[in-house]
Amino acid sequence: MTEQAAKSLSRHKIREQLLDPSASSGEGIRLLKKAFSSFNLATARLEKSYQDLERRVQSLDRALAEKNRELERNLKETEKVRSYLHNILESLHSGVLVLDSAGRITTSNDSVRAITGHGTRDVLGLSLPDLQIFDDAFMQHLGRVMTHPTQGCNCETRIIRKDGRSLHVHLSSSPMKDTWDQVSGQVIVLQDIERLKTLEEQAQRTGRLSAMGEMAARIAHEIRNPLGSIELFASILRRELEGDRKRLAEHVINGVKTLNMVVTNLLYFFRGSLEPTRTALDFHGFLSDFLREMSHVMEKNGITFETDFAPEALTLQGDPELLKQLFLNLVLNAIQAMPGGGEIRIATRLIHDKVEVLAPEYADSPRAVFLEVRVSDTGPGIPEEIRSRIFDPFFTTRDKGAGLGLAIAHNIMEAHGGTIHIVSGRKEGAAFLMTFPMNHQTAGEEEDRPKGVVGHGEEPDSCRG
Repeated sequence: MTEQAAKSLSRHKIREQLLDPSASSGEGIRLLKKAFSSFNLATARLEKSYQDLERRVQSLDRALAEKNRELERNLKETEKVRSYLHNILESLHSGVLVLDSAGRITTSNDSVRAITGHGTRDVLGLSLPDLQIFDDAFMQHLGRVMTHPTQGCNCETRIIRKDGRSLHVHLSSSPMKDTWDQVSGQVIVLQDIERLKTLEEQAQRTGRLSAMGEMAARIAHEIRNPLGSIELFASILRRELEGDRKRLAEHVINGVKTLNMVVTNLLYFFRGSLEPTRTALDFHGFLSDFLREMSHVMEKNGITFETDFAPEALTLQGDPELLKQLFLNLVLNAIQAMPGGGEIRIATRLIHDKVEVLAPEYADSPRAVFLEVRVSDTGPGIPEEIRSRIFDPFFTTRDKGAGLGLAIAHNIMEAHGGTIHIVSGRKEGAAFLMTFPMNHQTAGEEEDRPKGVVGHGEEPDSCRG
């Protein structure tokens, strides 16, 4: 008989005895006590089961709370790692594009915007052809490389920025693999190497100048020796001649002196003997005086000029004669490029930035101040194919001229510790951008520049197509 059935039978007997008047009162009390004892025992068991259950629930609550805390710690750690990786990605100077297996951009950092002009929101979900930053030939080459999942690309090319400007970049691509080592997309890294290319062009130009300088120095030395004899003999003849013949002898002497000055200038040019004096110049006042002196030349050629000077008063340590020759060469070059008239614009501004590769001698300073001067015109511009050669000596596209104007301008900028390069193409006219270091300039010891220094009296040559 089960315990439940026994309890039911016991309750039934107690009920019968309670209702039966013949039952003795003693037996009824005994049964009642027994029933209460069974009830108390069941209640105690139930209470114990409840307490066990309560302890179990509390243990589960504690375990759940610990799991929640662990999950929260994992979420915070995951967010910390995500933020850390995001900060690394955004801190890179290289542009990073991540493509999924369908070739759509899923990730882009801020350097992509700096290099291409396209912001993150603009590029997400697009494919590389949609960006239109590569030409068709390179896009086909890149497409062939990316069709092989295990291959990558490592090359240099030019891109077209969103604003239409062209930029040299180094591009590298590599396959992106998932947890199971399966290719799930591509990672493309873009590096701006425009300044590096400028340095390479300067190094190549320096190499060409060095070779030409050695040759020119030998030729000039051979020419100067007979020039001295010719001048001596012409001077003797002038003392002995009269009238028209004497004037002819004077013409010979003047011609020899002029030729000797040109040869001397060539020697100074190729030997790099430009040693500028360091004078504190009110730069805006210096430019204003120069433009006033050039006003009659500009009016004669139908040229107007406009200035856009920085609001700050700028003091530049430089050689006023060499700087005047620098701007004379650039302005005359612009005038020759606009025979039908046009406009010349000179703009200045201060740049507060970290020193990069264009000025390695100032790398000790974490930040430096530069004066940027832009001289632009509305002429036909300079063709892309000759832009790397415009500062080479003796290079000219004109029928007349020695081709030294812009080469002298380049040497003057180097003598002042600055740089000069062309920043616009054919459609926009020509614009020359000069950068002068404003701090870390030292006055140094002023030395007399040799008489007949290069550039004075030499008309620069237009290099326009």
